[in-house]
Amino acid sequence: MSQRFHIVPLLATLASILLRHGSAAAQIPSVPPDRAIERMTPSRAQGHVEALASDAMMGRNTPSRELDSAADYIAANFRAYGMLPVGEGYFHRYYLKRTELGSPNSLTVNGRQFPLKSGMIPHEESGSGKAEGGLAFVGYGISRADGSYDDYAGVDVRGRIVVAIAGAPSGAGGDWRRAEREGSSREKMLQASRHGAVALLTIPNPGQTRILIPQGYPWGALFPKSLRSAAPLQLELPLAAPAIPSAGISGDAARAIFGGTWESIAGLVAAIDSSGRPGSRLLKGHAELQVALDIERTPVRNVVGMIPGRLHPEEFVVIGAHYDHVGHGVTFGADGKPVADTIFNGADDNASGTAALLLIAEALGAVRAAERPERSIMLIAFSGEEKGLYGSRAYAAAPLVPNENVVAMLNMDMIGRNAGDSISVGGGSRSGDLAALAERANDPEPMGLAYDLEDFFERSDQASFAAKGIASLFFSSGLHADYHMVSDAPEKIDSRKLAHVARLCLRTAWLVAESPGRPRSRAPEPN
Repeated sequence: MSQRFHIVPLLATLASILLRHGSAAAQIPSVPPDRAIERMTPSRAQGHVEALASDAMMGRNTPSRELDSAADYIAANFRAYGMLPVGEGYFHRYYLKRTELGSPNSLTVNGRQFPLKSGMIPHEESGSGKAEGGLAFVGYGISRADGSYDDYAGVDVRGRIVVAIAGAPSGAGGDWRRAEREGSSREKMLQASRHGAVALLTIPNPGQTRILIPQGYPWGALFPKSLRSAAPLQLELPLAAPAIPSAGISGDAARAIFGGTWESIAGLVAAIDSSGRPGSRLLKGHAELQVALDIERTPVRNVVGMIPGRLHPEEFVVIGAHYDHVGHGVTFGADGKPVADTIFNGADDNASGTAALLLIAEALGAVRAAERPERSIMLIAFSGEEKGLYGSRAYAAAPLVPNENVVAMLNMDMIGRNAGDSISVGGGSRSGDLAALAERANDPEPMGLAYDLEDFFERSDQASFAAKGIASLFFSSGLHADYHMVSDAPEKIDSRKLAHVARLCLRTAWLVAESPGRPRSRAPEPN
């Protein structure tokens, strides 16, 4: 992240526009009590950083015993500070999965067998099991909710195995994001399942490849033992439809299904691309697809606590920070020799943001019930951020309170380094309302607010909430030479700055919780 701070003089104009149009930033009646703010001290902040970024935590990798220890530390403090549990004992649980090919995996078309690897390869998102039935061609297997393109129109695929072209049509319109999503085997499988199909087969796209081998997932079991490696841990998210057996098949298997030459199949695909009209139809013949997968699931936890709102406890302002880091391992110095220190303590990334979350928890716990803001405030410490926003994505997909009840999300990620009198803010271009509230929250203890993080918005946990249409903002002091290095140590943290940013974040959340309306946000982009 950028280490330079450019104060954007847009906010005064922005705030006046928002006020003129009746934004959520107008007429805020109260602020956190002084006795709550006074608890948010640099010494308390430093104590939490030292606990979370100690060598005993071994870098808090996801998953690990040390990550679990960090989660227990956060939950114990939430409890001690008077936060109420929202989930199962202060935890929101989700799973990581490691998927390997089992046995048997096979495809039979009209009595002819096509074996694993040369004839078929299961997709990564496939369901396990055996499916058999008649066949149906469904073009690219796309069915848009707005009706602008529907390969399933006019063809009943219930109880059938559907055959779809890999990728997305070149002549059907839409932007690249939509084409990427619609062209994925995951989306094709879900569409097939929604329409009642029992299995999905995808054929190579003649317009994109001349290689007619199956285009499934590169499972380790398909390679020689000397080249195999353990399958990666991946986030398990709830599916919008039941998973059904799904596989990519070879050109030979496609010819057996269509009963013609590959050139005739290529002509069929070209006609769909040129016309933009599906060529779906029922096919003669029968197929059997068997997919066997071995799945190992590992539980991981986010930590969640809250205080109920005074008037609207069913509405929430979420404050978040990720508590994981990248673990430990051998690193090498400029001389090429191993460095003695092997632990990536992650003091700034992101023990700093987690410490701020704990300062906020303590401050909220000091607020009497009659003094609380109108809406509830929920605190979430996320795991798995370093793996790809796993914790926040899992929470947004299966939240403890409905996403529509969350009016805003504020996130703190790396807030303890660089210039002590400035902090960068991301998300102002997406929600001017939240940016204006942050400006107002900054008045009691002014620090420089730099709106220069828009290019990094997708790289931290607020992005998972913004994708659900929730107004989101994040605070960060930016990158530095110790980013993802073993040298990101507690003694380098500016605990005074950390506590200052924590107070700014709490004040911003309080203003949102007291606002008469909801902060507006730019509509999320399709993913």
